[in-house]
Amino acid sequence: MEHRSVSTHPSINDAVIVTWRDIIATAGWEEEPKIPVLVNIGWLVSMDEDKIVIAGCRNEEKEYAAFHCFPRGCVVSVSVVQRTGTE
Repeated sequence: MEHRSVSTHPSINDAVIVTWRDIIATAGWEEEPKIPVLVNIGWLVSMDEDKIVIAGCRNEEKEYAAFHCFPRGCVVSVSVVQRTGTE
């Protein structure tokens, strides 16, 4: 199994970069697909053993919108861009 990491121990509300592997399905005689590695940036909303949730939008009251929920098994890494309280 591939090593998956969470770097610099992100905290809830930190701005983070999530690197993740997408799931691909085919329905024909295509060649074997390659799994793409993608990157999302947002504020960390929650993180547990099953999933990581980030938000892509935040208002002045620090309320979140535009959520992405990643199954933990698809996540390659989570890196802190900006710590909470350092804005």
